[in-house]
Amino acid sequence: MESIAETVFDPDWRDDVFDAQALEIPLALPGLMPRDNSIWVEVQALHKETIFDQQHTYDPYRFETAILKPAELSKQFTLADQDRRAIASNSGIASVIFPPKAWMSDSDGHSKRR
Repeated sequence: MESIAETVFDPDWRDDVFDAQALEIPLALPGLMPRDNSIWVEVQALHKETIFDQQHTYDPYRFETAILKPAELSKQFTLADQDRRAIASNSGIASVIFPPKAWMSDSDGHSKRR
């Protein structure tokens, strides 16, 4: 593996075309962080994903890290159960009704699965 001192800027590298070598670049990603009402981090194993309209399969998998934030609609409405008790905005059911949005991710396809 190259050290940071050996890393050279490549002016021909394109960020609009998938390059599997990019997945081998070591990144300092945040660890799993529980959901709260601002942002949180989720990590999941991916066996396949679509990047730039191309399907990619990983053997056995790669970890995807995403920093998520609540959907804007979840801030404008309060959910209630059948007894009119408020449902916490960070609950699992709230995530189904108002899916969180990827604020940042190391995958092109993350926001499409949310």
